[in-house]
Amino acid sequence: MMILVTSCEDEDVEVSRFNVTVIGKGIDCGDLFLIEVNDNPEALYRITGQEVWQTCYAYGLGEEYKVKGKKLLIELRAPRKRELFACTTLGPGYPWVTVVEVIATTNE
Repeated sequence: MMILVTSCEDEDVEVSRFNVTVIGKGIDCGDLFLIEVNDNPEALYRITGQEVWQTCYAYGLGEEYKVKGKKLLIELRAPRKRELFACTTLGPGYPWVTVVEVIATTNE
């Protein structure tokens, strides 16, 4: 007997645009950087499921954007299971978001 199980994890993923500020490298999750989301808290809540956090780990943030204080217009979505990995518990448990695209940088 053979059982085949499939999954379509990539369907119906909400992507939203945000103005963010790069905070710096987090202490818990390897080389992942933290971002502060400066607008659109309702959309961020739909992505993370956590109302109280405006700071998130940004999976997929390009090396050229990992600069403390850099301001970005960015598209984010919830991470897929394959994008998550274990972190230490030295600092706060910030939610994760996945960077879909950096639209623009601003020099405010």
